[in-house]
Amino acid sequence: MKNMETSSRRFCSLPSRQCGSSDRTTSVRDDVLTVLTNARLPLSAYDILRCIDSPDGRTLAPPTIYRALSKLMAEGLVARLESRNAFVHIRAKNPSRLVFCICEQCGIAQSVENEASSRLIDKNADSLGFQVRRRIIELQGLCSDCQSCPATPVRSTTQSLPPQAIK
Repeated sequence: MKNMETSSRRFCSLPSRQCGSSDRTTSVRDDVLTVLTNARLPLSAYDILRCIDSPDGRTLAPPTIYRALSKLMAEGLVARLESRNAFVHIRAKNPSRLVFCICEQCGIAQSVENEASSRLIDKNADSLGFQVRRRIIELQGLCSDCQSCPATPVRSTTQSLPPQAIK
């Protein structure tokens, strides 16, 4: 059990009195959003599960976390990074206009709203008679910190991404 707590602390930056606490009365949905808000990296549902417990002290099941994530995505507060099968907290006027920049070295994911590329995609889809219902744009490369780090090896584009959070 101690090993699991140590590994979840790696991804959960909440103070120990908040992460994994069973005496809180907030809902699971709020707990999931708090964990993602304070996370340094995109987190899988299982990473999130290790960071929270249910308010009544029972162990939560993965479907509970997935239901909370689904509601948060529907509200536009959370996005799923398809290439990582991980989730991030987002703050955007229009989440469907986000472009995610994911660092291949450190795993950090940043997002920017890009109206121009979204309009171009919509225009091209319309010309095909295609109706866009969901849009996820992910770019992979090196963040500014990893670019400036002399120890960062130059990666080939054919190499795989680093593994996602330890499960």
